[in-house]
Amino acid sequence: MSPDKPNKILTSEETYDAVIDWFRAEDDWVNLVYVVNDVGYDDETLTREQLQDVMDKVLAHKDLQLLEATGSYTSDLTQEFGGYPLPQDVDTARLSDYIFQKDKSGYLMGIMVAPYPDIHKMPYEYEETPG
Repeated sequence: MSPDKPNKILTSEETYDAVIDWFRAEDDWVNLVYVVNDVGYDDETLTREQLQDVMDKVLAHKDLQLLEATGSYTSDLTQEFGGYPLPQDVDTARLSDYIFQKDKSGYLMGIMVAPYPDIHKMPYEYEETPG
């Protein structure tokens, strides 16, 4: 991609649609790194502000959540930021700083975006559409 033509950055609603599309097609969660790339940022050159933007766009929707892949209530991340799943009102600026200070690549793969299963069907429950 040429430097004079930046990626289109998705809106919050477009981000939501991308997460739900992943959810329907793949699994009951999506690694945060894939959401970062879908939003239009490059995970290799990602800044703290861009990561915060992605997390804000995800958490703007009350039926989406951020989870740590370990599923642990006692991990450093969940202890530091309020539990498992991370609370909707988590301080995303502080969380973004934490991720960059500790292990950006690891946390981008280790934090998942997931719709609440009591609100959304599991992927295998969606009807296959021909085509």
